[in-house]
Amino acid sequence: MKISAIIVVKNNPPHLFETLKSIENIAPEIIIGDIDIGNDYKKKLLANKRVKLVTLSSNIPFADLVKEDLKKQAKGEYILYLDPDEIFPAKVTPYLLSNINIFDYFSFG
Repeated sequence: MKISAIIVVKNNPPHLFETLKSIENIAPEIIIGDIDIGNDYKKKLLANKRVKLVTLSSNIPFADLVKEDLKKQAKGEYILYLDPDEIFPAKVTPYLLSNINIFDYFSFG
């Protein structure tokens, strides 16, 4: 497993499932930091075998405070951090996968 995706999710963001679809070909493991996700969303997320939900405190003021803790649970050699409204560009996927053994990290702006 090369890539683990980490997404911190609060409540029920409208584009979360589009975000997940955009990384389905590159991230065999998806760790979602759960800050008050609704039950309907949880059921749908847990139906995806790649997703691991990690319950977080609702008092977290911003996601960067917990990303390092979530990274400790990841099994991938690379970590892909996404927000729940970011769609990973499909045109970048072939480049990423063909160069993953060459570079130590990738930075997308």
